[in-house]
Amino acid sequence: MLDAALVIAIVYLGVFNASQSWGDLCSLVLFGAVGWIMKRLNWPRPPLILGLVLGSIFERYSFGKSMHWLRTGSRTRPIGSSPASTFFISRRSIRR
Repeated sequence: MLDAALVIAIVYLGVFNASQSWGDLCSLVLFGAVGWIMKRLNWPRPPLILGLVLGSIFERYSFGKSMHWLRTGSRTRPIGSSPASTFFISRRSIRR
């Protein structure tokens, strides 16, 4: 039990010492409470972490790629440029 208390104290000191902001301590407590609640309810925690870390990065780059594809793809690939046409072509092939 003493080891856990020592680790928690070092974590709190490290978080506060990094930027000397009380907001960092509040976010540590908030995310710790969310993680503890998720563990008690047997909810998976890695999807939440991946969503928080990679969500904005994925959104930024996927938006840029989709805009590039809409500008260039509709002229070079007219059949596949429309998601509706792709949907109907795949539905027709599934029925056969």
